[in-house]
Amino acid sequence: AEPAAPGSGPGAPASEAPSESGEEPRGPHHQLQLARTPPFLLKLYEIVNSPQTDHLIRWRREAPGFAVLDVGQLSSSVLPQYFKHANFRSFVRQLHFYGFYKVVNGVHGAVIEFAHPLFTKGNQRGLAQIKRCAASKGGSGGGGGGAARPGGA
Repeated sequence: AEPAAPGSGPGAPASEAPSESGEEPRGPHHQLQLARTPPFLLKLYEIVNSPQTDHLIRWRREAPGFAVLDVGQLSSSVLPQYFKHANFRSFVRQLHFYGFYKVVNGVHGAVIEFAHPLFTKGNQRGLAQIKRCAASKGGSGGGGGGAARPGGA
């Protein structure tokens, strides 16, 4: 017999055990977490997680976050389907409100990467832990939360 996966033993509730397909459980606790998750984060997760948008936006390969491969196409064809605008700068501003930061990585050229330690592939539950940051009270708004961080993690 194979050893049981962590959290999937006889004492684990059926609604909390991961399915064989790797999908997250859909029990009442999961529904409550989704209800507490800001709509922006749910939409972002859906966009990044969709195979139909992988040519425009996808999960980062070895770290939390995502990579935007084609800003123009993402702005014109995907953002308007989920948000009231097609403005990439507004999208980035929302990311900064939730603590995402731009990853400085010269290797990828035109690819823009954003990271947040709780925004990871297969962890939709973690979205409920991401909180909107307080807006800065500075006058002109020169991009307070938009500082880029170097590296890959």
